[in-house]
Amino acid sequence: LEVDILRGILEQDTNFEVYSTLYSAHALTLILDIIPDIIVLDVKMPWVDGIQLKKLLADHKITSEIPVIFLSSSTEDKERGMAAGCYAYVNKPFRTPDLVSLIKECRIVHMISELKESVSNLRLSTLGV
Repeated sequence: LEVDILRGILEQDTNFEVYSTLYSAHALTLILDIIPDIIVLDVKMPWVDGIQLKKLLADHKITSEIPVIFLSSSTEDKERGMAAGCYAYVNKPFRTPDLVSLIKECRIVHMISELKESVSNLRLSTLGV
C-alpha cells in the first residue's frame, strides 16, 4: 500500500513517530487520542474527505492549531483546502524527499510559533495580566 510505503519512509527519514489509517473516522479518533505535531491528510478519504476532517479538527480547541498538509491527485480541491487553513497542499504524484522536507519545515515553523506563544504568555503572567 502507498500509505505503508510513505509511513516507512517518513519514519526512516525523520525519526518521527508516524501513525496512519485509511479512514477519516479512525483518523479523527487517532488524532484526538495522540494529539500529533503535524497531520498529513489525503483529500480523498472514506466517510468525510480530508478537508472536512480539517474543519472538524478546527472546531476542537486541542486540535485547532495542529498544522495540516493535504495530499491530492486533484488540483480542483486546492482552493478549498487552502481556505480550510492547511499549511500546504501537495499534488500527487510528489517527490518523497520534497514531502519529507515540507514536513520538517512545517514542524520547525509550528515549534517556533508555539515558542513565541509561550514567551508571550510568560511575559503576560509576569506582568500580572
